[in-house]
Amino acid sequence: MISLVRLENMISLVRLENMISLVRLENMISLVRLKNMISLVRLENLISLVRLENMISLVRLENMISVVRLENMIYLVRLENMISLVRLENMISLVRLENMISLVRLEIMIYLVRLENVISLVRLETMISLVRLENMISLVRL
Repeated sequence: MISLVRLENMISLVRLENMISLVRLENMISLVRLKNMISLVRLENLISLVRLENMISLVRLENMISVVRLENMIYLVRLENMISLVRLENMISLVRLENMISLVRLEIMIYLVRLENVISLVRLETMISLVRLENMISLVRL
């Protein structure tokens, strides 16, 4: 009978050890699962960090592109201003040229008027001389 009790105790002990081993195995499995979950969370965090860095890089790139566009717009405005300035200078030069041409025309007209006046004066003097000559001829006839 004692032997039977001992056998039952030994069986119970083996069962208990098996249960303890099973609990240890489950604990190890749980630990592995926990480590896997932690690794997964770390991986997700790394992925999120990479995405964030990519977004930051994209924003920086967009900002650089915006700066380049702004610089190009400023350059275009400066170029348009230079072109406008050249056009204005050309218009001023044209007005000056037209004024010079008008001045030359006016001087030519003044010269022509003076020439006409000289011609008229010569005609008048010629007529006066002719009248004097006729008067002298008339006087001689008398």
